[in-house]
Order: sequence, then C-alpha cells, then structure tokens
Amino acid sequence: MVQIEFLIFILWLVQASYQVLVWVYWIQTKEYRSDRFQVMFKSPEGRYELGTGLLFVKYFLLLMTPFVNYSFNIYLLVIFWLVFWGTQKVIKRQSRRPVFTQRATRIIATAFLVATVVFVFFSNSSSYLHYLILESSLFIGLIFGVYWTGIVSRKVLAQELNEATKRLDQIKPLVIGITGSYGKTTTKDFVTQLLARKYKVERTVGSQNTLFGVVRKINTNFSPDTKIFVAEMGAYKLGEIQSMCKLLQPKIGIITGIELQHIELFRSLENIKHAKFELIESLEKNGIAIFNLNNKECVALQNTARLVRPDLRIFGYKTSAKFEKEHNIIYSKVISDTSNVIKFKVGYQQSIHEFKVRLSGTHFIENLTAAILVAREMQVSWEEIGKSITRLALPSKTMSIQKLTTGDILIDDTYNSTPIGFKSALNYLFTFTNKNKYIATTGIIELGNKAYEVHTELGNLMKRKVKRIYLRNGEFANSIKIGLGSDAHRLEVVDDMQRLYIKLKHKLDGNSVLLLEGKLPESFIGKIKSI
Repeated sequence: MVQIEFLIFILWLVQASYQVLVWVYWIQTKEYRSDRFQVMFKSPEGRYELGTGLLFVKYFLLLMTPFVNYSFNIYLLVIFWLVFWGTQKVIKRQSRRPVFTQRATRIIATAFLVATVVFVFFSNSSSYLHYLILESSLFIGLIFGVYWTGIVSRKVLAQELNEATKRLDQIKPLVIGITGSYGKTTTKDFVTQLLARKYKVERTVGSQNTLFGVVRKINTNFSPDTKIFVAEMGAYKLGEIQSMCKLLQPKIGIITGIELQHIELFRSLENIKHAKFELIESLEKNGIAIFNLNNKECVALQNTARLVRPDLRIFGYKTSAKFEKEHNIIYSKVISDTSNVIKFKVGYQQSIHEFKVRLSGTHFIENLTAAILVAREMQVSWEEIGKSITRLALPSKTMSIQKLTTGDILIDDTYNSTPIGFKSALNYLFTFTNKNKYIATTGIIELGNKAYEVHTELGNLMKRKVKRIYLRNGEFANSIKIGLGSDAHRLEVVDDMQRLYIKLKHKLDGNSVLLLEGKLPESFIGKIKSI
C-alpha cells in the first residue's frame, strides 16, 4: 500500500513539475510583471496556455471526493493522463520551459520547497485532502517565489542603477532615446549603423528596452570610449520611460509612431501617448525631438511639444508624394522597388539626394528617413550616409527573407507583431504576385477590446490573396473569419506546432511564399528553415 501511494506521489510530482515549468515560463515571458501575467487570464488562449481548465477539473474532483466515492479515482486518472500528455510534449519538443536564470531557478525551487514541506507536514491526512493541499501549495510557492525574488531583484537593480549612473558620468556619451508603439528596434539599428561610420556607438540589444535591461547593458557591455548611446525604450505603463530618461539624460528623442499596442495594459490611447511623450519631456535643454509625421498621433504630439517645450529643436520625418521646403522636416519618396532593391530620394534643407537600399518592404524607408535625419544632425556627411545605406541590415527576425531548399520563400517576421507591422508584412507578401501565399501567425496580443476590430481588418486584407492562414491563437479566429468573409474556409486554427510543421511541409511546392508573423516557438521556426 505504501509503495502504491509513493508511486502515485511520484506521478503527481512529474505532472506538477511540468505544470510549474509552464507557469514559470509564462511568468518569465511576461517579465515577472503581475499586470502582464494577469492579462493572460482574460483570454481563452491565455487560460489554455496556463492549463487553468485542467486545474479546475482537478480541484473539482478533489473537492467532490467526500461526496462521491469514485471522484478521487477519476482525479488519479487525470494525473496519469497528464503525465502521459506532458511526456509526449517533451518528446516532441513542444513543451514550454523557462530559461533557467537565477531568478527563475529560485522561483521553481521555492515552489517545490513549499510543496515538500506540505507533503511532510500533512502526510497523515486523508489522500484527497493531502493532494488538495499539495495542489494549492504549488501556487502558494510560486507566488511567494515571485514575491521574494522580486524584492531581491529590486535591491540588485538599485545597486546596479547606482553603478550605471557613475559609469555614464565617467563616459558621458550623447544619448539618443527611441520609443513608440512600433518600429523602435528597426529605427534604433538604422540610427546605429548610420552613425557608426563616424562615431563609436553603443546600442541596446534584444530585450534591453526596460530600465533593468538598459542598466545591465551599461554595466556589462559598454565600451569606455563610447561617444553615442542609442537606447530603445519600451513601456507597459506610465512612468517607465521617465525612469529610463532619469538615468540616461537623452539629448535626442525619437517617437516612431503611436498605435494600439499593449492597450489592454495602458487602458487608453491617451495613456499610450502620455507614456511615449515622457521621452520628449525628459530631453535636456536645447535637445532634439523627432516625430514621425506619417502618424497622426505623432503629429498631435509634435504640436504639443511645440507648446510645452519651446526650448527644444523639433523635427519631423515624412514619406510624401511631394517635397515641401521646410527647414525642420525631412522628406523621402520611393522611386522604385524591384528585387528587394528600393530606390528612393530624400529631401532635406534645400538639397535632394538619391539612394538605393536592399530592404524587404518599402515601409522600412520610414525608419531609415528618421535615421538619416539623426545622422545629418550629428554631422555625418551625405556621402558617408550613402555608403552605410548600401550595407544596411535589418534586425534579426524582422522581415528576414530566406530561400528554402525547395525553392519556396520564407519571410521570418517573428521578432514582434503590431497592427501596423502585420499590415506592412502583408503588403510585402502581396508583391509576390505569381506565387501561392501562406501565413502562420499567433495574431496580435494585448489589444484589449480593440482585438476584434484589428483582426477583422487583417482578415479583410488577406481575403482572396492568401491561400491558407494558419492561426495559433484560436481566440482571434472568429474576427479574422468575419474579415475574410466568403474566404473564411482558408483559415485554420492549429495550436500543435508539430502538426503545423507537417502541414506546411506538404503545402510548400517550390512556388510558394510563407510568412511567419508574430512570436512563434524557436524549434518550429528552425524546422521550417530547414525544409
């Protein structure tokens, strides 16, 4: 009897381990932020990823055990099934698991330490009560783990912030801050590449767009002879960009555009605008504020800046059909776009210059125009700008084009997805007029009550143009289908990445283009690239 109970506990521990790793993965993915993590509970897809349905079933069966004799036996069957299901996921490399950083490891250890104490302390309880307490202890342990490691992280951040402040005081780089709802990373990389011909430039990389990320960059990978630091600034609530600016004291600030990204966290478009405008408010006296005049919200912010910060030099960049001779606006216009070579001209301060660049989509000219404006304000010659443009590179996983061994074309746009970014990717996809077009996407998350409107519009853009759309997030299926109209049958929800890989492998016939849009598992992307 004791051996059977021990075996049951081992099986419970196996499925509990899988469950904890999934939860810590999402806690880590959401940057240990309770606000972002809570948003997951509001969507069916989020609740599915966290396995809340199965948790409810387990709790229900345990609570019913005193009243229904066989309820606990059904609970054990669920445990056995979860062990089998989790094992299959691991074997197929479809399981969610966190990066085992120091903080993630401590949270996992805390969860199992609490569960172990409970197991020993309540070992004499009846079976159903024992496991009811064990199930609860996992979440108590996770919550406690996140809480105490958060205290440690805040202490570490305070120490490292002080160190970063001293380091910046010593090096004294000119800081360029870049924020916006979209286009931050691309603009940051373009600015860096254009300035690097004349200056020693450092930039934030990867997820270093938070205060913690910026501090880590300065303290661990920052050259002492740096002249310019280009910092991407992300935010999920008011005050976060302001905190970064307090450390960095930016001289130049760029707002790349405003849209509904993360509106479920910000709660309104006005809050998003206020959050991004914190960069402009924080610029040093006689600093330079740059706005994307193709974006109506940015135009409004530029007008506000003229009123509240008359001490700033305020510029705008715009892609326009005509060039107007305004001293504080740089204009660009695409002349031609063939075979990934874009020919365009730029007009600025009474002069016009023509360039060629290899980019997968004319929408990137918007980001490049901003970078050219910064380069000119930093006294980089037009000749040097032209040389940099010929070797310009996009950020990883941003409209990255690869020809597969089958002859099919893969567009990897999995770094991030926003409404404008998704539409731009579609516009580029549609330039392949004589090829079958396929899309695999997660949809766009954290849009709140605007999700229906945005995904319906995306569906409308894809109808009659895309042969098959594979959607990982079933939450957005109905709205996309409404947009597709009579082409709704072209949408298929597939949450099993192995199954999706097999489907795509059979579909790609040497005359197809596949767009991967939004965050998808690395293992899946790797398999697709090896086709």
